[in-house]
Amino acid sequence: MTPAIKNIALLFAALCALLPRLASAAPTYTVTVLDPGTTALNNAGQTTGSFLLPNGQSHAFLRTGDVRLDLGTLGGGNSVGTAINNNGEVAGLSDLAGGSQHAFTYLNGCMCDIGALGRPERLNDAGQLIGNTDAGGFLYSKGSTTYLPRAAPYMPTVAYGLNNAGAVTGMYNDGAYIYAHGAITELNLGAISEGTAINDAGQVTGYVSTAGPSDGEAFLYSNGNAVKLGTLGGPFSYGLDLNARGDIVGTANIAFLTSHAFIYSDGVMRDLNSLIDPTAGWNMETATDINDAGQILARGCRAGECTVLLLDPVMAVPEPNVVAMLLAGLALLGWRGYRTAGQRPVGWRRAA
Repeated sequence: MTPAIKNIALLFAALCALLPRLASAAPTYTVTVLDPGTTALNNAGQTTGSFLLPNGQSHAFLRTGDVRLDLGTLGGGNSVGTAINNNGEVAGLSDLAGGSQHAFTYLNGCMCDIGALGRPERLNDAGQLIGNTDAGGFLYSKGSTTYLPRAAPYMPTVAYGLNNAGAVTGMYNDGAYIYAHGAITELNLGAISEGTAINDAGQVTGYVSTAGPSDGEAFLYSNGNAVKLGTLGGPFSYGLDLNARGDIVGTANIAFLTSHAFIYSDGVMRDLNSLIDPTAGWNMETATDINDAGQILARGCRAGECTVLLLDPVMAVPEPNVVAMLLAGLALLGWRGYRTAGQRPVGWRRAA
């Protein structure tokens, strides 16, 4: 290999090593205003929640793009969607004609009454859902309800997160746990902790404190190890959701009693307010959902009005000087290679 070709190969290798870093650069986000009652997001970007009717009642909805589908009720006046899976199936609560409330699932035009359960928190792709009642956290699957084990009769277990394998996380005995195959495994993270979400790899996020409930940090639990994520400058942060990559969203203090929405990705916590157009005027205090496409649900306010926002990632363009330097280097080495190729080797003689 000639020196020129070797130099070009080295620079090309350096460019290949740099490209993943450019691709993983912090994205910026476009902002779409959603219904104030939006509660959940799936991997297809569909959302559910509730919207206000002209008569003052609220109905659950399924939004796909710009189309909002009214899911109706189980015979009463009001309903709300609280969870959605990647099949577009919705779970929630609805009034009955007699005034009581039942949980429901909705799929392909059918709202099904699944009984007097508590508010569904999560719904996985197998149709399993979790929620909480006065009796504690439960897992509902194929018409059967299983209440999660308690640490003591007076300490109900709370369920907040569910993955597609049916593993559950939440709070058990004042600590985060994973419930799978009928057994609870305590994560033993600190004096007080709770899990809020679990992905299909078994990674968990939530909140952990060694001092008490007044301060603490979001965490990422993975393969038996927990990493505290820090804050945005204040004493507190709280992880609320994570996706398949382990990217986490939640809320974190920037100062005492002042919180901003955050995203934690590639080992760095970032204020989501710094990743949107500042001229739009939004102040986001919390982010509740992130899907595998990187879309985020956040709660934002401006001019005294608050609503739910959908953040769509737009990958940051590498700085022009970085690209220019790389291209200039390739061009220079290419020119040198051309000059070198045109030089005659020592001892060369024209044939007679």
